[in-house]
Amino acid sequence: MDTVVLILAGGVGNRLWPFSSKEKPKQFLSLETGGPSFFQQTYHRALKIADDSHIFVLTRREYRNLVLLQLPHISEDNVFLEYDAKNTAPAIVTAALKIQNRFENVLTVVLTSDSYISDDEVFCRDVQNAIKAADKTDKLVTLGITPTRPDTNYGYIKCFEEKFPDVYEVNRFTEKPSKIKAVEFLGDKAYYWNIGLLISKNSILVEQFRMHLPEVVKCAEKVCLSENIREEECHYKSMPAISVDYALLEKSKDVLMVKGHFGWDDIGTWAALERICTADKDGNVTVGNCTTKNSRNCTVVSEHGSVITVGTQDLLIVKSRDNVIVSSKDSIHEISGICALYDKK
Repeated sequence: MDTVVLILAGGVGNRLWPFSSKEKPKQFLSLETGGPSFFQQTYHRALKIADDSHIFVLTRREYRNLVLLQLPHISEDNVFLEYDAKNTAPAIVTAALKIQNRFENVLTVVLTSDSYISDDEVFCRDVQNAIKAADKTDKLVTLGITPTRPDTNYGYIKCFEEKFPDVYEVNRFTEKPSKIKAVEFLGDKAYYWNIGLLISKNSILVEQFRMHLPEVVKCAEKVCLSENIREEECHYKSMPAISVDYALLEKSKDVLMVKGHFGWDDIGTWAALERICTADKDGNVTVGNCTTKNSRNCTVVSEHGSVITVGTQDLLIVKSRDNVIVSSKDSIHEISGICALYDKK
């Protein structure tokens, strides 16, 4: 069975402000000067899973030009547009129906485009294991990562005993837990981080959506049958905003999880750089043209120009082309809210 890859690239946010913004969200950014963006890295992984003609991108209308700029060789017909922020369920079911109209019998791999993956080869091997499980069982399959810390910003998957090597039947999904629960999950080998991947025969995916979200499927079918963009947009905006986890995966009894063996991080805040970058002997993490002197445990990032720190400790310093932010590491979690207000000025 042929495989199709659907890359989700419609996220909006300012979690890595001032680099990330509504005009250029995290997936289109790179943490290496001149390096590929998270989105481009995801596409390169997808090429190891499917032929380029079978790779589709799902993004918001305002990011279409960014997609085509970063992937100049992709067919414009392979770029699906979201006309409103309706979360992942309406977006995925609409894309699955469009894929169904093009291919009679394929398996669909849904990838997010804004996360850090440490090892592409291991990642693709685990995805191939998930593809085999989806093909053999006619179930929905997701990937899970063994937690390394009690993180309250991630969803969790609880599994039953191993069904096949590294393949588990899912017991339940849990949304972002409290700190107490996250510590409890860390000590329980049945729990894994939910990293947002979904693999299924496309026909099974559509069938599961019809079972658990019939009204949204009806709207999505109208989107696919629309004769012009205005009509398509109208039908798309009529759908409720709901995540695929809540609408489908948490309700379905036919979900398997494949254990992932690669390093993964959502990079939800600048604090994540300490987990994915190598620090110097003084605990400083630097990205871009940065110099530290007599500084300890600082994270310093420069998109444009140079940043020099002298005698600093436990600070986050980020310089984009237009903005600079300086924060104590203890206050990193406050950046998103403050900068959202700043961007409105």
